[in-house]
Amino acid sequence: MSWYVAALVLLGVLFLANLLLTVAVIRRLREHSELLRQYVRPGMFTKSPGDPIGEFEAVTTTGEVISSSELPSTVVAAFFAPGCESCEEQIPQLAAYAAGFPPDGPRFWAVVFDTGGTEAVQEKVAALAGAVQVITEPLGGPVARAFGVDAVVPAFVVAGDAVVLETRSRVDLLSELTPVAA
Repeated sequence: MSWYVAALVLLGVLFLANLLLTVAVIRRLREHSELLRQYVRPGMFTKSPGDPIGEFEAVTTTGEVISSSELPSTVVAAFFAPGCESCEEQIPQLAAYAAGFPPDGPRFWAVVFDTGGTEAVQEKVAALAGAVQVITEPLGGPVARAFGVDAVVPAFVVAGDAVVLETRSRVDLLSELTPVAA
């Protein structure tokens, strides 16, 4: 009889442990769901993969004119704003990502929204210069509208053959391009 009681107690302990582990897993899944929601926020992009890039013309900080009529076959357009903490994290990652491609590979553009904070804008331009082509424009300017980026930054749009291929909120989430091994 004591054998049955011991088995019953053991089963009760196992059931309780299983219940606690299940609750912990459910809690963890909820945390992960919240983290995933942060990667792509609703309203962040007005264009979806397959949508055409709109018309625009802009001048880079080095004086080069870029336009939708002469769009490279593949371009990664990144959008940043002064005072954006996550932008600060993404700028060096974008520079490192771009450095992994040959000169004849995809083009990299960084659009820095000029919101009146000249010093902060210049800091971002200086951090990006040399690694990517930098464009400054007002919030919601012509390049941002053409690529379908709303006011939420940082934002990354991969375009190929004048259509949107991919939209992301972080450099490390870009999946359409494979860098050249060093």
